[in-house]
Amino acid sequence: MPTAADSSISQGTRKSNEGDERTMDGLVKRVQQGGLVPKNSTVILGLSGGPDSLTLLHILKELESPENLNIVPVHVNHQLRENADSEERHAAEICREWNLPCRVRRIDCRSIARAQKCSVEEAGRTARYRIFDEVAEELLQEGVPKERIRIALAHNADDQCETLLQRIVRGTGIRGLAGIPSTRRDEKGYAIVRPLLSTSRKEIEDYAAEHALRPNYDESNDSVEYTRNRIRRELIPYLEKYFNPGVKEALQSLAEIAGPEENYMEEQARTALAALQREAPQDERILDANGLRVLHSAIIRRVVAQVIRECSGDENLRYTIVENVLNILKSENPSASVNLPGGWRAERRYEELVFRKVAPDDEHAMEGRHHLRVQVLKKDSAAFEDVRNAQKEIVPCAVLDYDKLCREYPEPEKKLMLRTRKAGDRIGIAGGKHKKIQDYMVDRKIPKEYRDWLEMIAIGREILWILPNSGIPNEVEQKKGRISQKYQIEEGSKAFLFLEITDCL
Repeated sequence: MPTAADSSISQGTRKSNEGDERTMDGLVKRVQQGGLVPKNSTVILGLSGGPDSLTLLHILKELESPENLNIVPVHVNHQLRENADSEERHAAEICREWNLPCRVRRIDCRSIARAQKCSVEEAGRTARYRIFDEVAEELLQEGVPKERIRIALAHNADDQCETLLQRIVRGTGIRGLAGIPSTRRDEKGYAIVRPLLSTSRKEIEDYAAEHALRPNYDESNDSVEYTRNRIRRELIPYLEKYFNPGVKEALQSLAEIAGPEENYMEEQARTALAALQREAPQDERILDANGLRVLHSAIIRRVVAQVIRECSGDENLRYTIVENVLNILKSENPSASVNLPGGWRAERRYEELVFRKVAPDDEHAMEGRHHLRVQVLKKDSAAFEDVRNAQKEIVPCAVLDYDKLCREYPEPEKKLMLRTRKAGDRIGIAGGKHKKIQDYMVDRKIPKEYRDWLEMIAIGREILWILPNSGIPNEVEQKKGRISQKYQIEEGSKAFLFLEITDCL
């Protein structure tokens, strides 16, 4: 575990005066002149202790006096890795040596993920932003004006390139090509800034080395098991070697061009949306369909996407979701409809395009023609033999280990949802791992026109069972569906969750 003994600010400052202008002073000047951290700012810095955040902390410390900055490092201990506590101590020790008041917060990511029914990664990200906002609120109570508060994150140019490639490979539009924004406002109106977004990872590592900084390193970043790491370690080097040595710079330029154009187009769409909206009851949005149709196709798509995002809260809309609503708009059927994320539905009511919140019972009826039968059975119960027989037959049923489920979700039988896919969905596979539903569908070569209509049983973002569907090329899964291997029954299983699908009349 690294220590902070060699990373004092005084040593770094001396090296800055003696060393390479471009590598050291250049980064400080770039942040100073970038305009993201104005004079007299109070800067909340997300300090993991890794190379990026530690370098940003050092740069801000260099600017503390000339720019009159108030630096507030915040270390979030996610309690996930074995060395999480030592990383916490390391971050706190650096802050003490640099005379900075480090605020440490501990979160139980796994418990949060279970409670919010989402992935550990998503839970951690959401919790970090919540904590940054909480610290900002504390500063507000201490008398710091809101307009002076900045939440600084240490994303770099390589992060930007990896994000763009990941989005391109999965499919994206101009919104996705705009990449990670250098600045934005969060839900509470605080300014989030990324001063190192135009700085390469190599520049950051060189800076850290020149200043004798001793960052933590996350060993999981070396594994190609994760898509983002594979892009970093395999795809980008391949593109640099065989296609374009300057591919990173090209991607950075793409984001810089797409960002302002995306902002302009979104503003045009907001103006159009305001003119098209009609008076509507609560939990409904009504648009003038005729007025929408005559607009440019690019604006039509954006207006529809804006409404879906505002209604569902889903910021990562798939192309097919918007396309389905556009098909309704163009349809000759005056009462066509389609399901949307977050329990919403888009409908044509003759010359109106209506988005409405669906009651839970209505949502289940719409999203499937099926009835779900749920039973919790003990191994010694009279019905257990029937379950075993059902498993052997090609019938639409799923049997899961009830005790394993309860460890993740107390009373799981009360949390089951019958729905179509959502962004972030995942299903358990062999080895205790998860696979994204999008990746499962690609691997299974499920036609795109079927993907948004496959029905599944879920708890939060975890899929327990993808229901049988003729659109699945695999013959067995056509008839029986795909069951999560995370909760598969074993010889020692004592209690079972039995799910059976029957057609509704």
